Amino acid sequence: QHGGGKGRFSAGNAETDFFDGHNLLPQNGAVSLDAEALAELLFMEGSFDGDVRSAVISIDFMSYVERTANAITGPVFIRYASLEDRMARRPQAMRIMQETLSPDGAGEREVMGGCMMAACYHIGPMEGIPDTYAVLADWIRRHGYSHEGWCCERYVADYWTTRDESCHVAELMVRVSRD
Repeated sequence: QHGGGKGRFSAGNAETDFFDGHNLLPQNGAVSLDAEALAELLFMEGSFDGDVRSAVISIDFMSYVERTANAITGPVFIRYASLEDRMARRPQAMRIMQETLSPDGAGEREVMGGCMMAACYHIGPMEGIPDTYAVLADWIRRHGYSHEGWCCERYVADYWTTRDESCHVAELMVRVSRD
């Protein structure tokens, strides 16, 4: 089905909702397996206390961007030290990252991607992300993959773009390999 209004289609094992007939987003928990493209991201280490809003809209990170003479673009990424801690909503170490407009600035960089990742989208309030990770972790286990322990979120539509939390979208990514 294509065109105006809401519809649904199935692609492999993933079901997808049509939000307005033009913008397609997978349903929460529809998993894909892909080799992620490489991207060099500026990063800053931090601590995650469970407040996604404060982590995504980080004044400390914005100050770091300015201090290191960078200009940033694109979505915010947060890499969490532990998938299990993220699912259990426990505080943990994190790394906030974002692409820069120029490689000339200072600051620490990480090359993200270039590996096999299991990924799915979480749509709705960010507080529900741990439940979507549980679906992703179950898929990884059922399909004979193992993961490295950490997880990453790419915030596609977040607190920077809308106050309507039902419109928030985050891509959840876990590096996997075959057992």
